[in-house]
Amino acid sequence: MKSDTEKGLVMRDTELMVLTELMKNSRISDRELAKRIGHSQPTVTRIRNKLEQNGIIKEYTLIPDFAKLGLGLMVFTFSHFASILNKEEVEEVKKIYRKKTKEERIHKKAAKQQIIMRERGRGLGYSGVTISFHKNYESFLEFMKLARGNPHVELKNGEKPFPVQEIDKIDSFLINLDDNIHYIPLTFSALAQHLLTFKHSNKGDMKNPQSS
Repeated sequence: MKSDTEKGLVMRDTELMVLTELMKNSRISDRELAKRIGHSQPTVTRIRNKLEQNGIIKEYTLIPDFAKLGLGLMVFTFSHFASILNKEEVEEVKKIYRKKTKEERIHKKAAKQQIIMRERGRGLGYSGVTISFHKNYESFLEFMKLARGNPHVELKNGEKPFPVQEIDKIDSFLINLDDNIHYIPLTFSALAQHLLTFKHSNKGDMKNPQSS
């Protein structure tokens, strides 16, 4: 059975305060966090551990200045797949790709390292989206060659080949990170504030889970 937090119910105020402060600054110590929200350090440490154990906190990271790191482009690539693989086909594809040559694996790994998210979904006539970072436009074009180059592979026992997530439609939206004008740069601080606002505006509509 899923826990209350897994069902999407609102967390307690203190839990949400700890979470949002960590979203704003994941380097903050439990002692400083306790001072900021007006609770004891043991309470903050207990809540942080609980959020980690429940999978609410997935990882601690940072947001660098990508342009200063030499990544001048952030790209949203929308794609439509000709077919969607079932679970058995996905496992078969994994086995086949493990048999690829060293050079092929290196190129594939290089492409994946530029991707920060890839998910399926629905909208605008597409069924998938990928978010990636690139050094420049030439690097992006090379990435797109790999993205489009999904081969046909043979199934076991000599069965007919099937397309590995064959893409029949693909478009990209490019963001120049070297641009002098940025409307709202990537940050989690605003989202953290929104979660607090959302929590209090819906307090009367959703029950709080029992504390552990």
